[in-house]
Amino acid sequence: MSLQEITEKSTINFARRLNLEEVEKLIYCIAEKLPANINYHISRHKSLYHGEKGAVLKNGGTVVVSGTISSLRNPGAFDSFQTKPSENYISLSSAIAFSMVPGWELEDYRPEVQELWNDVRKIVNKYL
Repeated sequence: MSLQEITEKSTINFARRLNLEEVEKLIYCIAEKLPANINYHISRHKSLYHGEKGAVLKNGGTVVVSGTISSLRNPGAFDSFQTKPSENYISLSSAIAFSMVPGWELEDYRPEVQELWNDVRKIVNKYL
């Protein structure tokens, strides 16, 4: 299986771009519906710069949410994830991407992990 095919299996593209508040609501929904324990961290880059006439301007910058999902139904079903910033609006998220191991084929990922990806995909698609 090609890297592109594994990426497609391990990445959940959102039907629309989500802001940080919406991403956190989605994470809560995943935790509730799966059910799962989810630990996450928010990374936000901001810039202050001088614009015309010396005014200091603020740029919201990139927002990335990363963490781990551990299914309560199946102890072997856990993985780390990271949101992907939208290409045109980097303060918005366009997908959740689960961890990929360089050089691994799809069959190298435990079936429980692949099931977790699929379960989260169903929840996200239903939510959005």
